[in-house]
Amino acid sequence: NEPASEPMITLTQKAATEFRKVVSAQEFPADTKLRVGVERIAEQEAGLRLCLAFETEPPSANDATHASEGVHVVLEKELAELLADAQIDFVQQGADQRGFVFRPGPGSPE
Repeated sequence: NEPASEPMITLTQKAATEFRKVVSAQEFPADTKLRVGVERIAEQEAGLRLCLAFETEPPSANDATHASEGVHVVLEKELAELLADAQIDFVQQGADQRGFVFRPGPGSPE
């Protein structure tokens, strides 16, 4: 199992730039990582929603890690398999609608 050859979730340049802006503005440590996780949603049929967090703790043995656009991305190994080839982007629509968005890859669940 060679992590370098496995497809992994990636960030666009815009998402990476925004990540660095938030890390700087919030005065997080320079080694802060982007954690990709899931949150259970009882009222939705699919039951899961992706979430992002700024993480300063070291990854655990159950985590997959890699760098995309200079940002260290951390997620559970099982989730890494599900989200292979997916992308995180940052979009802004108007003055007050902005945020990170998830774009599934060809093999990712929608």
